[in-house]
Amino acid sequence: MFSDNQLADLKHRAIEVLKLNNHKHFTKPSSKLYPHQWNWDSAFIAIGLSHIDQERAQKEIYSLLNGQWTNGMLPHIIYSQNNNDYLPNLDFWESKNIENSPANISTSGITQPPVLTFAALNVYENSKDKYNAQKFLNNIYPKLLSYHRFLHEDRDLVGDGLICILHPWESGLDNSPRWDKILQNIQSKNLSRINRIDNKLIAKHQRPTDKDYELYFFIAEKLKAQDFQINNFLNLPFAVKDIMFNSLALLSLESLIHICELIQQDSSLLNKWYNNLSNAIITKLWSEENNQFCDWDIISDKVIDKLTIANCIPLILNTLAKEQIESIVKLVKKNGEFWSETGFPLSSISLTSPEFNSQNYWRGPVWINMNWLIIQGLEKHEFNELAIDLSFETIRLISESGFYEYFDPLTGEGCGSQNFSWTAALIIDIITKLQKKL
Repeated sequence: MFSDNQLADLKHRAIEVLKLNNHKHFTKPSSKLYPHQWNWDSAFIAIGLSHIDQERAQKEIYSLLNGQWTNGMLPHIIYSQNNNDYLPNLDFWESKNIENSPANISTSGITQPPVLTFAALNVYENSKDKYNAQKFLNNIYPKLLSYHRFLHEDRDLVGDGLICILHPWESGLDNSPRWDKILQNIQSKNLSRINRIDNKLIAKHQRPTDKDYELYFFIAEKLKAQDFQINNFLNLPFAVKDIMFNSLALLSLESLIHICELIQQDSSLLNKWYNNLSNAIITKLWSEENNQFCDWDIISDKVIDKLTIANCIPLILNTLAKEQIESIVKLVKKNGEFWSETGFPLSSISLTSPEFNSQNYWRGPVWINMNWLIIQGLEKHEFNELAIDLSFETIRLISESGFYEYFDPLTGEGCGSQNFSWTAALIIDIITKLQKKL
């Protein structure tokens, strides 16, 4: 247990991290490795900022929405014009040559997990000035609606209500073992060598491999060749119905329906999307055989049978059956698949998986945004004691190791970038809510 002073000190240190990474109208994920604005990073960051600086939280979201394409797509990166070191850089995407892209803003051509609408509602709910916060919701509503229209109309590739991702980067969990078989099956003798910077700034064993990056660039080149407009997914090397992406889309859609109520907008179309997606997740991505939610590779038309933390994210949904909730909770409990007796929760893949690597990016380490999402799910389904345990263990991890990008679940060692913004932002949210409960 932590004293009030210890919690206040950790919260203060988290605020200092967000000040350090502040960049005009947005917050960099970290000061060195990630110099631009990232989609779901900014959404999580805005949630933390909403407890300490409403104006800055709103600016974070406005800045992200400034990069939106005319077809509604919200890019995963919006580039800072004065920094072209990060790979892939703005020249790689050539977004300014694409009709849908925004004028005078360089972006990537793909998206990221849709956390933004849920974050926007959090910004409103955490505000003290509800009048100003409601004006904020009114201002951003058309763009939020446009993004969800893109997801439900442009990315429902087979017409079954489920949203498809077209690149591992769109999953947010870049080198997850979920994608191994798909990447191994890509046939190409023309993979370009990538002159990477990331594994010079961060220990090489903590980052995706060179082969991973070559394949990521290859898939992106295929998408770029058709201006990121998808006519036939069978011509693509990667197309997946991602359980985490769809769960977050449903959570954000639920948030958008609530926003409609707050600003008195018609939500009939959103309700239709919500019902279609909710039913599709439950009926098409639940595996009776595995007793868990799974991804689906639509090119091979086969289930992706890998146990990772992504399979547990549907816990944030309201529409699960009792046995589905219990199955996920069993996985995330102490001594479950993701929380060892002597280590820290929650590992990004099963601790018993042959692919488990305690320090390699999304192949084992603890990520604070995953813990945070699971905490929301546990609270939603009234597993309050477990939610508090996970909250305190997350606080203990950061208080002992610092504000790292990710952490070794066996030792707690910090990995990746130091002073990572969403780690700081989400611990602010966790501490603030705990202080109200205790």
